[in-house]
This record gives sequence, C-alpha cells and structure tokens, in this order.
Amino acid sequence: MKQIIGVSDAPMEVTCSSIGVYGHALRRGDVYQVRKEQNGKYRIMGQHGKAIWVDKHYFQIGRVELPMLESWVFDDDPDDMIFVELTLTFNDGSRRWCRATTPQKLIDYYRADHLQPFGIFDPHLFIMETLNPDMMQKMLIHLENRDELTQATIPLSAPNT
Repeated sequence: MKQIIGVSDAPMEVTCSSIGVYGHALRRGDVYQVRKEQNGKYRIMGQHGKAIWVDKHYFQIGRVELPMLESWVFDDDPDDMIFVELTLTFNDGSRRWCRATTPQKLIDYYRADHLQPFGIFDPHLFIMETLNPDMMQKMLIHLENRDELTQATIPLSAPNT
C-alpha cells in the first residue's frame, strides 16, 4: 500500500502556475490548500468544487505572485505588415515582445522575388489563422494559462522592483 502523507494543522498552500489539462478545475495564479500529497501529486479542491489529484509541477509552493498579462497592443497595422509586432504588458510592470502572422501572409512572403533568407526560425512568432484581436487575446491567454507566454516572448523591460 502506498503511503499517503497527511497535511499538518497548518495546511500547505501552493500557487497554480499552469493549468495544463485542468482548465475545468484550476486557475493560474490562484492559491490552493493541499489536502494530501502522494506520488508527486497534490490533492486540492478545484474551482469546480471537487477534490482532485494534480501533478506537483503545475504549482509553486506557497503564495507566489505570478506575472499576469494586463494588456497587449499590435505595434504594427496587421493589414500592412507580413510580420506584425506585439508588445505585452504584465501586472509587475514588465513588458515583452513577439510577432504574429497568418499562413496566407507567409505564402505571400515566400512568393516574393527578393526573399532573403530562404527560411524562418523564430521561436517568438505566432502563426494564427487570423490576426483578429479577439483571437490574438485567446491565444495569449491560452499560452499564459499553460505558463508558456514568457517562453514565447522576449523581454523588453524588467519587472518593477
């Protein structure tokens, strides 16, 4: 029988840093009380009102202030540019940068006679079906909820201290 480690009188708190596949039960940045701990998982009460087991890597121990996306803007007109730059602002005052395009804009780019270089490597480029602001917002939130937005963007400024 596997040992279950009970929580002391003062329950351990963890902060959700990624919702992973638990979007129905977790919210990034929320603090959860650990009811039990076993085999690399925490038993917590989810947002849906049910106790669930969740892998520890979705959390940081304690009450942690995570940088959260506050706003973003297109730095370029999406209708005029093939690669549109975005600036993202977070609740800690930091700002980050990325680019976005669409499959059709990439086709247009590769049809150009003056193409240099002959390919693209850009880990900070989002390829979207459309550059509609609502769709971009959904994509940014999707990445943030999975704790991937920092990796997908480049820092422009440091957090306020």
